[in-house]
Amino acid sequence: MSNKTDKRIINTKNKIRESFIGLLEEKQIEKITVKEICEKADVTRGTFYAHYENEYDLLKALIIEMVTRAFKIIQHLPEPGYSHDEKIVMLTKMFDYLKSNSILLWYFVNRNTYEEISVIAKDFFYALCLKKAESVDSEKVQAAYMFTGCGILGLLNFWINDNCTIGSEKIAVYFKSIIDGGIKEFIHSNK
Repeated sequence: MSNKTDKRIINTKNKIRESFIGLLEEKQIEKITVKEICEKADVTRGTFYAHYENEYDLLKALIIEMVTRAFKIIQHLPEPGYSHDEKIVMLTKMFDYLKSNSILLWYFVNRNTYEEISVIAKDFFYALCLKKAESVDSEKVQAAYMFTGCGILGLLNFWINDNCTIGSEKIAVYFKSIIDGGIKEFIHSNK
């Protein structure tokens, strides 16, 4: 019985989420109402409120899910043993995933007011920097992760506001080149 209930809850949440994303593709969140989401998802408002406080809470949940999944795709990136090409494949998959969620990515980079999402991102970037510099003092790691985190969000902002016209693989190569070689090396490289 519990498994059947879980499936119904998952299906209901998916209908709400898909309906909401469809509405986001048509108009800004400020013009979307819970009533519209419910009508499109064919659920009652009580059902909606059993899972989310309002449309902003739903947006936050979707963005947290997107960011978490994106990081899971590249979680092994800083580990030794992966070739340059394997790292590019991982990054390309992440950028393909983000591109498939471009409406949520736009809200993430342009209206990121959710502290929880920033914490997820900072934790990931911090782990990334620690794996790359295990014997470096914590102040340098802190500075590196702040620089890296802001830079990655800036790159995502550039990419999403350019409607992702740069292909996923090319933006993955840019990303890896900047992270691995620094800005000066990136600008002067042939990649």
